[in-house]
Parts: sequence; structure tokens; C-alpha cells
Amino acid sequence: MLNIKALHYCVIPETNNNAGDNLLYELIRKVIDFYMKDIRITWITKSQWEVSTAKEINNLKVDFVLFGGGGLFLPDQEGARSHNNTGWQIDIPEYEYKNIRPFYFGTAIGFNWFRNCKYKKEIIKNSAKSFIEHSEGIGIRNYGSIENIKKITSLDNGISWLPCPTTFISKLPYLGIDNELDKFEKDELSKNGSYNFKKKLNIAINLSCDRLEQRNLKKSDFIKLRPMIEDLINDGHKIKYLAHKNLDLIAYEIIGSKYFEELINIASYSKKEIIQEYKKFDCVFGGRGHSLMIPVGLSIPVISLTSHDKQKFFMQDLKLNKFSIEISDLSGEEIKRNTAILIKQINSQYKFINDYQNLALDAWKKFVDKIYYKFK
Repeated sequence: MLNIKALHYCVIPETNNNAGDNLLYELIRKVIDFYMKDIRITWITKSQWEVSTAKEINNLKVDFVLFGGGGLFLPDQEGARSHNNTGWQIDIPEYEYKNIRPFYFGTAIGFNWFRNCKYKKEIIKNSAKSFIEHSEGIGIRNYGSIENIKKITSLDNGISWLPCPTTFISKLPYLGIDNELDKFEKDELSKNGSYNFKKKLNIAINLSCDRLEQRNLKKSDFIKLRPMIEDLINDGHKIKYLAHKNLDLIAYEIIGSKYFEELINIASYSKKEIIQEYKKFDCVFGGRGHSLMIPVGLSIPVISLTSHDKQKFFMQDLKLNKFSIEISDLSGEEIKRNTAILIKQINSQYKFINDYQNLALDAWKKFVDKIYYKFK
């Protein structure tokens, strides 16, 4: 057994309690550990917001370095360095990447530019281009992000599709990747491998409340969801509100507690607690990237309450575009009518989710092989 040391730059949970981030970074290391076969990795984790020189990395004397995942290509992340000059979350100047001695990768990174962001996308060009050119490979989590990065940097090489590992959680225990996870079996599995449609669903609703102006959202847009929720309740469905961050509670308060059976805040939950909470639902209406990715990872159908292009990109990769509802563009009645149609088609998602997960696993196997064969 070969022993090596790796450095993972990520978001440290205590600095930004976000259920999606808390889950994804741990899963990245789990998947890499599994596919590295006869190589044992000792991991060091450090804040991606606190590194700014090659020397800091080289002094740690590791064998390789990971950056990400998550939406690293974002210019105004709260918690990142206030004097960041690169235009995105990694504050390493473009001329420093060639000086990083251990080889490095980017894993499952997203282009998270908000729609009404005041910064021009081109501000990341030089730093992002150097980051990619000097890496051993950068995995981008959706094709929409890949298109943006290629357009900005004019690079074709060094970038590959590498979905967030939260999108195939249900596959992990069957592969032996994570022995802490229970094998996930939904009720009423039919002979052809899809799930029989339940007439009465347990539904979670999540809405992201950070940067409302950049999402082109007003508080009135949340109120527009009331007719949809009332219609779902009248049809016998159970509706609960699921917050990923404390900020998400704003939408819950605006819509009104009377519209929900329960409020669940998973902002500081452990990996196992997050997964156990999601497994209680038959469908998730997600207003965040990870409030779509995690249920999909658990083979739970989703409807995107879209206010950010990363949601649209993900639904496009799933080939489930029609299940994306642009909440600022539609009236309350239009949202209600669209949802009434889509909820009856929820069962059609299982095949697309399974196909996506199989492609995602194949992409990760190929990606980790690049690391593995550096040592073999």
C-alpha cells in the first residue's frame, strides 16, 4: 500500500454553514479514496479563501492538491478575501500557478455568476486561464459552466465534465465507496426499475435568499408561490420548508408558516443527517443548486424554482429542462398551473436521473485515474 499526502482547498463548515457545501467536500474525498485503489491518502483540508501564494502550498509538502468543488467562479462570495484581485474565490495571482510544485486538480467546480452581477465575467480571464493551463485537469460540474469558462478563457483543453458527487449519492453504498451510508431503497419499486407514482407526496420546498437583487427576485416573488402551495395541499400533498442556510428562512417567513407542515433547517447538519432528512421526501422543489443536486443524488425527483443559471444548467444536463420554473417571470397562477402539470409527470424523471448518475460515475472514474496514474 502506497501512502501519500493530499491537500484539499475547500469551504470549512464553520466559516459558512451551507448544507450543500458541508456534504460535497467530504464526498469528493470519499470518491477519490475509493478509486485510488491501493493508494492510501492522508488528507489536509484548508480554507480555499485563505491561500494566495504558491509558497504557502509548497511549504505543506504534499503529493497533490485539490481545489473545489462548489461554485468557485464567483466574484463576491461572502467570507472570501475582501482584497481578492483574481475575480473569483481563489486569490492566487495568475503568475503564481506555474510555481506550485505539487500537481493540482480542480474538482466539480461551477461557474456561479449571478444574473444581475455587477462584475463583468471577463475579470476572471487571466487568473482562470492560468489556473487551468498549469493544472493536471479541471473538472467542471455542468456543461453550461464549461461553455462559460471556455468562452472567457478561450481554452478547450484541460477542462472536463465532472458533476458534483452529491448527484450520485444513492450509488455510493452499492460500490462500497462510503460504508457510513445506508443502501437507499424507495418504496414501491416496480419491475422495470422505476418507482410507482404516489398520489400523495411528501414535498420539500427550498428557496435561496442570498443576493435577491442579483437573482432578480423580490419578496413578492415568494408570495406568488402561495397559490401553488395551496393547490398542492388541496390535492393531499404534505409540504415542508427545507432551509440549507439560515438566510433561506427569509422566504419561509414571507410565504408564511401556515403554508408548511414543518420547518427544517439543515444548515449545520452532518453528512448523514442531511441525507437522512432528504430521504423522507418524494419530491423536492429546489431554489438552490444543491437543493436539486442532493435529492437527484438520492433518486428523488425535483422541480427547480429557478433564479440562477446554475439551476438551469443542472436541469439541462439532466435533460429535465421542462421541470425548471423561472419564478420571477411568471405570475402566481401561471406557477400554479405549471406545477399542477409537472407534478403529474414526476415519475418520468427516474430514467433520466439514473442515466445521469451512471455518466457521472464514469466521469469520476476517469478523472481519478488521472491522479492514480501519477503514482503508478
